[in-house]
Amino acid sequence: MEEDIELTKEIKEKGIEFGAAKIGIGEADRCDKTPFFFTSPYTILKDAKSMISICVNYPEGILDVPSDDPFVFLTTFGSFRVKLQDKLRDIASSLVGFIDERGYKAVPIDPVIPIDERRWFACLISHKYAGMMSGLGDIGMNNALLTPEFGPRIELATIFTNVPLKTDALFGGSIYEGVCKECKKCADICPTQGIDAFKKPPYNIDLNRCLWGTQGWMLLSKIEIPPDDWVSARPTVNTIIPKYKGRYPKIKEYQAWQEEYGGLPYCMKCIIECPYGKKE
Repeated sequence: MEEDIELTKEIKEKGIEFGAAKIGIGEADRCDKTPFFFTSPYTILKDAKSMISICVNYPEGILDVPSDDPFVFLTTFGSFRVKLQDKLRDIASSLVGFIDERGYKAVPIDPVIPIDERRWFACLISHKYAGMMSGLGDIGMNNALLTPEFGPRIELATIFTNVPLKTDALFGGSIYEGVCKECKKCADICPTQGIDAFKKPPYNIDLNRCLWGTQGWMLLSKIEIPPDDWVSARPTVNTIIPKYKGRYPKIKEYQAWQEEYGGLPYCMKCIIECPYGKKE
């Protein structure tokens, strides 16, 4: 495949002009038949050759707001998160139009992907995996995409295109190997004990424990370590959620907020406390 170096440069420049903090380019084939994707790039665009990963970052301070008060959290971080996701949609739409004008095809994937209960963190595609395969950063111990400039404090979107673009170099696990394995802070501070510091991502996350925090149950119950029946629920915690809904009826209000704010996470300690990419 002969790479279009000039168009690659133009797409990156346009992405920054449209508001992206960083743009990465990868081969579409890197995201075919992976454990992070439910579908193939070729299902989305049958002649896909490249993918464009779009990154926008959270300003310093946005993630410092207290998360124990949902009203404060929703009206600060929550609303700002929605704005960043809308910004990603605008950037992706503008880039797709720019590519279309040059006679190529491009398909954007929304930054918010509906949850599939079989794999809560990897549905249609995984934006963080696409970002890693486009040279934006590396998957860290906390299973977030760590970028040198912003750490995990980012939002992502992805575009598949049939433009033969010049790909960016990959980090190849260097951030995880060189930083995370020494730091381990996310595993140490995880309130639900959901991160195993001795396994490699993505196989180091206890999903049920993580969902106890990110779905609001930890905040409702004031209990950090999830109960045994929650941890052991199979195939997913959906089998036991009716029991907990009866015990904590306020979850309906939380879930309504989550739906409005795009699956708002209530526990973000592994993102907030990650030292990588933080400004001094």
